[in-house]
Amino acid sequence: MMGRSPSHITLECANLTQPNLALIGEEIEARRMTLAEIVSEIADVVAERASDGKHYGVCLIPEGLIEFIPQVNALLKDISTARRHVELRQPNGRGGSGGGVSTSSVAARITAMLSPYSAALLHSMPSFIQQQLLLETQASDDKAQLNQIETERLLAELVRLELKRRREDAQLSAEWCAPDTKFAPVCFYLGYQARSSMPSRFDSELAFALGQAAVALIAAKATAYMATAHCLASPTAEWRLCGVPLYSMMAAERRAGQSVAVIRPSQVSLHSPSFKRWALIRDHCKQTDTYCNPGPMQLSGPLAFGPSPGRLLAEHADRGPSLAEVADICREVSSACWPGCHADVLKTALASLRALQANLHVLAERDAMAATGSFSTHASSTQMSGEQLARMTDN
Repeated sequence: MMGRSPSHITLECANLTQPNLALIGEEIEARRMTLAEIVSEIADVVAERASDGKHYGVCLIPEGLIEFIPQVNALLKDISTARRHVELRQPNGRGGSGGGVSTSSVAARITAMLSPYSAALLHSMPSFIQQQLLLETQASDDKAQLNQIETERLLAELVRLELKRRREDAQLSAEWCAPDTKFAPVCFYLGYQARSSMPSRFDSELAFALGQAAVALIAAKATAYMATAHCLASPTAEWRLCGVPLYSMMAAERRAGQSVAVIRPSQVSLHSPSFKRWALIRDHCKQTDTYCNPGPMQLSGPLAFGPSPGRLLAEHADRGPSLAEVADICREVSSACWPGCHADVLKTALASLRALQANLHVLAERDAMAATGSFSTHASSTQMSGEQLARMTDN
């Protein structure tokens, strides 16, 4: 599924359609899962469903999955570094095509410069994946062309080999293990036909609101701001629009050997309501067919106000009421601390507000460190079991 590096679209579709399996890149990174472990998990679901006579199923795979697999991500970085060294030695720079150097020759030079571990991992993959991993990186961010890497075909082929290995090791005779008969994966890349689909009523209203915010920023001569909308779970009339300075979202990142200012994409939070919901139902979805159809898209009539984006609304569900409560508390504090109020009232309010201000500064510094990549969460190095996920969901 499209979505570049983050798995937001995959997670949203998983919650709305309830497939048998959905891989979330951010969780795979947090659990430090290897490619072999991912393949084994998919093979387990295939085998378990086959034992119930279900020789079918649906697995959603995010476009940027391989970037979240630590060993493959290390391979991509090695390839990018090796490519820069190769291109620097060529007269025409990037790609070197104008210098009479063939693509296969460049790929061979890059492969020869890889570390032994990366080279072994690359050669262990199917030939078509090797070619896609060695494609020229994107000029915009110097990263691999994720939309050109057929991750679904890679996983399908590795799962086929895993099922074949299990059959040979266990000397099984069950038909579901025969890769040439029962396991026949159908790979499909849900690309631009999804991006060019009809907008929902919510999509249209959000686009209209952001357009109004952009015009207001232009009228105020506020440049280098991004228009944003908040309180989206509330009625449209109660949405709050504002501008966010672009510099506040920037972080330093090394590209082509140089530090540049970039705005990193927002990743799926494993503590978000949308991920907790999927974590709660996914074990049930593996064996039970609970596929859902969100319904047709309409802009008018009774169906126009059908299912809205659950993930977005789940993240904003409490935003409006919470902001209103903060405003009410601030007004109450302001009215209580009038010029003639008792000294103890003023002293108590000042001490509490100073403590709040200090806490907010700590949070702001933490966010700034996270944006520059110098802050790592505990979840990134912690193995998360099913029990822990269930407890997290309950909490």
